[in-house]
Amino acid sequence: MGMSISWPPPGSLYEVVNMKNLSLLDDLFLWLERRHQPMHVAGLLIFEYPKGAPSHFVSDLAQQMRDCTAPTYPFDQRLVERWRGNCWDHDSAFDINHHFRHVALP
Repeated sequence: MGMSISWPPPGSLYEVVNMKNLSLLDDLFLWLERRHQPMHVAGLLIFEYPKGAPSHFVSDLAQQMRDCTAPTYPFDQRLVERWRGNCWDHDSAFDINHHFRHVALP
């Protein structure tokens, strides 16, 4: 009978050492957040076309954003709950389509 071993083992010293604890402010946001009182932040940006821009300018800009599939620190981090508290860990399954949406009026 075969045995499956994952590396690093969940909760191992190797895994824990490579994670960064949340700042006090980040921990406070998580502690205060409730279903009826979300503490996350969102943004709505309204742009104007640059003078002389082609009609496909915004579509091209959105595609450039989608092409950025390898985020840099700290945007490549995800929240992980551990026995010692919440930590930031590298997100190896980052998907830009989960974070970037292009919505436009016709």
